[in-house]
Amino acid sequence: MLAFLIDLHPTRVTVDELPFALDTKDFAEKDAIARAVRELTAVDLLRPEGELIGPSRAALHFERLERG
Repeated sequence: MLAFLIDLHPTRVTVDELPFALDTKDFAEKDAIARAVRELTAVDLLRPEGELIGPSRAALHFERLERG
């Protein structure tokens, strides 16, 4: 989930748009997306801005370091 949102950056999406963007139709997959968003937000890797979400500055910085 985080990698997907980093790839979309700077575009931000709503949690409701994620299942469509990921072509998810199954309830279990939609639930997994919602849980991932909650958990990544709780550890400050995703930043909500109103209804929109995107990767935090820390997540983007780590991704740049990882790429070298």
